[in-house]
Amino acid sequence: MSMLVDWPYVRRVLNPSEIPTTDPWLVAIFRVESSFDPNAVRYEADYKYVWNVAENAKALGITKRTEEQFQKTSWGLGQIMGGTARWLGYKGPLTGLLDVETNVHFAGLYWEHLLTKYNGNRNQALAAYNAGNVKGCTDTACSNIDYVRKVMAEAQNMSKTEWNFFTGAI
Repeated sequence: MSMLVDWPYVRRVLNPSEIPTTDPWLVAIFRVESSFDPNAVRYEADYKYVWNVAENAKALGITKRTEEQFQKTSWGLGQIMGGTARWLGYKGPLTGLLDVETNVHFAGLYWEHLLTKYNGNRNQALAAYNAGNVKGCTDTACSNIDYVRKVMAEAQNMSKTEWNFFTGAI
């Protein structure tokens, strides 16, 4: 069953013309990752992919430890990792990823990158979005298959109206 969604809010902040890819699967990712909570934050102590910590800390006037911890945090609707946002070119304070438009932009860039990297294979792209890589992922199965299935179910459960909105048909 599809979640109840405040569509005026969604139309205002998730305008498909502003998402790098208008792929409705990205919206399903938002549902699974944050339940559409733009203030969702989660610290991932074991996250390994930090990006230019010393350089970013100096530019922002914060400690290297703070920058590293923020890069190991997932932020907002898309639960985009701070390190991933840095890799994609985000220069501001990582708390800025709680801004809906910024979060949607960087989550969309990352989703688009993964779809390209995995030749449109949604299973692999979803697994990578969730785990940071697709180690243990084949064409039909991934080590984090439960996540992949959950996002796929959300996408398939979207009503025709929801799907048409995000594909630009309405």
